[in-house]
Amino acid sequence: MAEKKLILARTRGFCSGVRAALAALEKLLAEHPGTPVCVLHDLVHNRHVRESFVRRGVSFIDDLDELPPGACLLLGAHGVSPETERRARELASPVVDTTCPVVLTRQREAAALSREDTLILLGYPEHAELRGIIGRSGAGRNIVISAAEEAETVDTPSRPVLLTQTTFDAFELERCRKILERRCPGLSFRGGVCAASLERQKCVENLAPEVETVVVAGSPHSSNARRLCETAERCGARSVLAASAAELPRDIFKLRRVGLTAGASTPDTDVDAMLAAFSAAGFDIENQPSKG
Repeated sequence: MAEKKLILARTRGFCSGVRAALAALEKLLAEHPGTPVCVLHDLVHNRHVRESFVRRGVSFIDDLDELPPGACLLLGAHGVSPETERRARELASPVVDTTCPVVLTRQREAAALSREDTLILLGYPEHAELRGIIGRSGAGRNIVISAAEEAETVDTPSRPVLLTQTTFDAFELERCRKILERRCPGLSFRGGVCAASLERQKCVENLAPEVETVVVAGSPHSSNARRLCETAERCGARSVLAASAAELPRDIFKLRRVGLTAGASTPDTDVDAMLAAFSAAGFDIENQPSKG
């Protein structure tokens, strides 16, 4: 009988922006013992990360009206609008902004636009990053596109500028870009998928043809984790998105070759638990080659 093999993606898990946000929250907890510590929305899109901080007394709030008196507040890696930031600083002290540096660049690019410009933003309307970018946009018109099909039907604006949510799908970005360059004369492109998301997607592109299924460790509400699933399926493999080892489908352990990666919001502990489950099921663990 052929051996069962699990191939672990070369680049996976926490990106530098997520690590910085987590470190900032750890510092806030250490420096303000006994003070209410709150996070506006999610720090990062991972249920286990959130639950671990809730157990330590951190409150995750959806509205600034929920802030208790005298609270410290952390703004997450996805960024917020200027109005939200201003109000946060009026209601809490200190306020720690952990917006990812790449997201900050997108916000500044949007803020530099003039009323004569039209911002075409590739992204997902429900994502917090988009709300922060649009909230800072200086453009006279803002258009959100999530797929190439929408690019084919968008009105052809004057002075179009194309920006991208940092966790957008790199393949879909190129499809949209080609269509918009054809349909929108003078299109200016000023920012693509962040390097961390792009590298994880490229690893899955290389991994998918080698396996039957790619398991993505991550939460369902994580945009970058869902993009990894889409990448695997586009490259010919089945994908499974699981937030924990307990959520892995039982039939996955009957396969012969499985790939494993993790979204940029997924902690190493989640990956380690999945590795242990596959090892217990008789899988040999192999690292993805550094090239190819």
